[in-house]
Amino acid sequence: MKKILLIAALLLPAMSLLAGPLVYKQGALNTNLEKGEKVSLAAIADGGCKYAVAPCRPGDLFTIDANGGSQYPAWAFTDREYRLLDKGGAQTRVQAEIKAPAGAAYLITNDKGGRLSYPGRSLMKDNGLTEVCLLKPQAEGFWVNTQYNTNDYSYSLSANYRVSDGERLDQPEGVTLELPRKNGTLGYVIEYADNPAFADKRVIEADKKAGACTIYNLIPGRYYWYTVSSKEKQGLLGLRKGIIKTAGARRFIKADSADNIRDMGGLETCDGRTVRYGQVYRGGEMNLSRALTEEDRLELTENVGIRAEIDFRSPYTELKLKDDDPSNDINTTPLGEGVLYTNKPILGIEPDGTGRDLHVEAFRQLLDNLKNGLPTYLHCVAGADRTGCFFMLIEGILGVKENDLMKDAELTTFSAWGGRHRTEGHFIKALRCAKESPGATLKEQWINYAKAGGITDEEIDEFTAIMLD
Repeated sequence: MKKILLIAALLLPAMSLLAGPLVYKQGALNTNLEKGEKVSLAAIADGGCKYAVAPCRPGDLFTIDANGGSQYPAWAFTDREYRLLDKGGAQTRVQAEIKAPAGAAYLITNDKGGRLSYPGRSLMKDNGLTEVCLLKPQAEGFWVNTQYNTNDYSYSLSANYRVSDGERLDQPEGVTLELPRKNGTLGYVIEYADNPAFADKRVIEADKKAGACTIYNLIPGRYYWYTVSSKEKQGLLGLRKGIIKTAGARRFIKADSADNIRDMGGLETCDGRTVRYGQVYRGGEMNLSRALTEEDRLELTENVGIRAEIDFRSPYTELKLKDDDPSNDINTTPLGEGVLYTNKPILGIEPDGTGRDLHVEAFRQLLDNLKNGLPTYLHCVAGADRTGCFFMLIEGILGVKENDLMKDAELTTFSAWGGRHRTEGHFIKALRCAKESPGATLKEQWINYAKAGGITDEEIDEFTAIMLD
């Protein structure tokens, strides 16, 4: 790690520190600092080591101490002493290496009571910008390269991209950060946020033997600021910082004990708007055929932010309620307390007739959740067919392009639930139900189809206002 030698004053008049402590501020020498007076912190952006240079007398003994007031707990070589070196002249000086967060202020105290204070300088290495595509290359390739002929539903291309050597394709790529080796560390702390002020930051702790930390479930098309720090006895020592730029056509969610989870956000509409991330999620069931782990439950609720669940499964033919198994109770959710659970069974996958009425009920529950600030997870068993048809409805109302409606349904192909193709009858029938409705555009047709089932213009406007940027 490159060390930058900063000398606050190269040629200082011989003087005794007994006359009073001196203050160094980026090379400016100020005198007469009163004991106990706080030193203003100077934020120094770039990294490196800070070397304090103090005029003093040969034989004086110095220790290093933190002055506090920094954003991070102050850290320095408090357990080391530095002997002054006699350079053979009146201007004797001591060099002490200080490692500190940017902006921290430190004191050098000698055994005669004199004090020197100077701004700390960050040793944190700046890794610059790291760009990561969060979607697996197979799914990314399918989404970016596939443009269907919307007049021909006799073929599908999703299976062509489902090539894997065993890795899960329905999970996002992570962002792996190297943890620099640090002798004596008690562990590592990784902090990241989507803003440089680190508001609403997320904190991850890693073992001292860990060589890297991988961050999952970021949002595509965002910048994230991060720091890597070492846990020391005296506090945190910043080691590394940087910025992550994320990309990806769609946002899958990593939860190892569940499948096919993805965010509706990121879809583009015909009028150039974008569906907001973090509002509506889809996927497969998290109980019965799956067993959601506590780690994944916390990830989905605390990090991803899911606050409500709408279950399309039948409570009698599929949930198979058992008195001794509360996880199967339709009044509970494997996502835990604090997550609103609603069972809105869709008995079949056909969206017309009674199926549309059930879709309208589910839509109104979803809208109510969103109006109350509850990001919602919707699912059936696989999150493929019933869920797929419902999402065609709500995406169609927003004006998502026909190509993307079908490709979004086909993304289930990359999950453990297997192939779902635009050639399947229920997807074609769902689209035909919309196209048989009046309207000059597909969006107008979807809206009129929904209104024929009882959804109002006001409800559509409310949903659009919440869901579109």
